[in-house]
Order: sequence, then structure tokens, then C-alpha cells
Amino acid sequence: MTQPDPRPAAAADEAARDVTLLDLVNVVLRYRRSIVLLPLLAMALGVAMSLSSPRSYRADGAFLLQGAGGEQSSVAGLAAQFGVSVPGGGSDVPQLYADLLVSRRFLGRVAGQRFEFSAAGQRHRGTLAQLLRVEGRSAAETQRKAVKLLRGAVSAKVNPITGVVGLSVTTPWPALSEQVAQRLLEMVTEFNLSTRQSQAASERRFTQARLADAARELRAAENALQDFMLSNRRFENAPQLMMRRERLARDVTEHQAVYAMLAQAYERARIDEVRDTPVLTLIEGPAGSALPLPRETLVRGILMGLLGLVLAIGLAFWREALRTSRERQAPELREFMRLKDEALGGLGRRRRAAPVS
Repeated sequence: MTQPDPRPAAAADEAARDVTLLDLVNVVLRYRRSIVLLPLLAMALGVAMSLSSPRSYRADGAFLLQGAGGEQSSVAGLAAQFGVSVPGGGSDVPQLYADLLVSRRFLGRVAGQRFEFSAAGQRHRGTLAQLLRVEGRSAAETQRKAVKLLRGAVSAKVNPITGVVGLSVTTPWPALSEQVAQRLLEMVTEFNLSTRQSQAASERRFTQARLADAARELRAAENALQDFMLSNRRFENAPQLMMRRERLARDVTEHQAVYAMLAQAYERARIDEVRDTPVLTLIEGPAGSALPLPRETLVRGILMGLLGLVLAIGLAFWREALRTSRERQAPELREFMRLKDEALGGLGRRRRAAPVS
């Protein structure tokens, strides 16, 4: 009597058994070489990539916005000490200038400007898009790509306590980083001056028209008081005339105050319209500030090593799963091969036994 093969039952029992911690350790030990070598290779690759990558240089600059809003800025500064926010004076908000430095308007103008500098004994010249090798199928596409690249290279932030606006520019060359940062600061100054002069011109036109109206109103009030005085030379003993005279005199006084205030505002607007004094105080210029950024070789090597370790462990368990699958299928495979040989052998015997006609 033929005894049943115990190996399929043993394989089935092994498949039904739960995986233990010892099984996991055995897998790691079985493929220990690949688990050690693959992370080391990945770490070496990460270090080599970090050392071969070109260095980047960052230039920094900082400026402080001086309030030029006259009395309004003084009142806003005094109110800020007590935690009160005064509306108005939006052009003096430091965050506005930080946003301008990374705006498409500024970055687009910088991308199209030409720069010239020397680095490593070579002379470089061209637009910023050309120096950074930004290419597009059209000029508009090249401009968009250059602006997108600059958004990652230029950063600006505001110190919420002091109001100082900091600027950082990172490029492959220290001289280029400094020149781009300097140009951005100049553009901020130009924007500030042109904006203030434009606002002053608008205020001057409005104040001039209002001053003319105030002059007419003052002249009318003075004429009314003069006519009253000429018509009523003796009014001390008449209460009604006394009240009217005081009312007319009060109107003259009020119109005089309004006229004086508008006259001062008009003169101030005329001065601001032609003023070319910058209101940005440069705290730290970008010249000589460019420093190389760390390559972070060790960090990149460790990260690549960890990635290699994860891949090596995953590969080890994948190989173990394939090996286990083959072992489980071995009895069925041997049975298939035996039956196939028997079937093919029987077919061959029948062919040889067939008579030849």
C-alpha cells in the first residue's frame, strides 16, 4: 500500500503558522549582505551627488521703512504703542514692500535685465534668464520660467517687532546674488518715490481745488461781517444784533481755520510732489554679503542610506516571499511533472504500437 507524501501536509502546516518575530529576524539574517551593502551604496551615491552638485551663494540685505505720512504717521505710531491700529497709511506697511520684492512685476523686470560679473577667472554677461539658462519656445514662456525660478531664489520677510524687511537672493555665483539683491533694493526705492510723488500730486490737486473753495467761503464770511458792521455802527445795546455779530465773527474764525489748514496741506503736498529723498533706510547692503550655502552632504548621505535600507529590507522580504512560494508549490510541481511524463510516455508507446499500413 502506497504511503501518502507527508511534505505537502508539512508545507500546509507551515503556511498556516503565524509569522513570528524570529521569522523576521531570520529573513534579515538570510539576506544580511544585501541589507548592508545596498544602504552603503545608496549613502555613497548621496554623498557623491552632493559633492558634485554646484554650490549656491546667498546674498542678504535689509532695510527699514521710515514713515513719511506726516501727522498721520505720528498718530499711527503713537496709537501703536497702546495696541491700537489706526487705518490708513497702507503704503507704509513693511509687508507691502516684502510682497513687492517677490512679486511678478519686480521679478519679471529683474529677469530681463543684463548683469556682468567675473567668477572663477571667467567673465559672465547677459540677462538673468540667459545666465541661469532659462529657455522657452517664446519670449513670454522664457519670462514665465525665469520668474518661476526667481520665486524660489528670492525671499523676503518682515521682522514683526522692528519692522525691518530682510531680503535674500540665492544664485550659483556670489557676485550675481549681490547684484540681483542690489537691483531689487533700488527698484523698491524707485517704486516708493514714484508712488509717494504720485500720491502727493493727487493730494496737491485736490487740496488746491478745496483751498480755492475755502478762500471764497472765507471771503463771503468776511464780507457778511463787514456789511453788518457798516450797517450797525452801534449795536452794543441790542441783544439781537450782538448775537448776530458774534455768529458772523464765529463763521469768519472757522473759515479762517479751515483755510489755514488747507494752505498748510497744499504747501506740504507741493513739497512732497518734488521730493526725491528716499524714505527707505538701508540697514545692511548686499555688497560683500554673499556666502556659500552648505551642501548638507552628511544629511543627504544619511537620508539616502535610510532610503537604501528601506529598499533592501523590502527586497529581502520580497525574495523570501518568492522562495516560500516556490517551496509551497514544489510538491504540486513534482506531481505535475510526473503525470506529464506518464502521459507523454503512454502516448509515445501507442504511436510505436500502431501498425504501419
